[in-house]
Amino acid sequence: MFNEKTIEKIRASIFIALGDKDFFTRSQLLEALNRTGLKISSSQFTRDVELLSQCNIKGFTHFKYDKGYDRKSCEAMIAYRSLATSRGRAQAVYHLNTIIDLLEDNDNEQRSDYTTIECEATTVC
Repeated sequence: MFNEKTIEKIRASIFIALGDKDFFTRSQLLEALNRTGLKISSSQFTRDVELLSQCNIKGFTHFKYDKGYDRKSCEAMIAYRSLATSRGRAQAVYHLNTIIDLLEDNDNEQRSDYTTIECEATTVC
């Protein structure tokens, strides 16, 4: 359904926008979207937040009086904006949960690539 290039582009956008932070205010998230080339207006951002909340997007949690967005919500927003830019809002919402699953699966695969090495300690007197 989605090629690796699409997934890698979204993953790169998430890395550029979020780095290692785990919480963003509204203005910080708008600035992060701008850094990745996914610039949107404040009013469009508000509409997108309402849409993602109504559609019960996996990982997206935002309530009316929240002071910002956790990392999973930011990742969902970036993935959504990336898809909406290239495919349109309806297609983006329709495929967003699948994309989020693919991003998580790839992250889990990368984590499982590490090899465990066991060592035995010895003491020298």
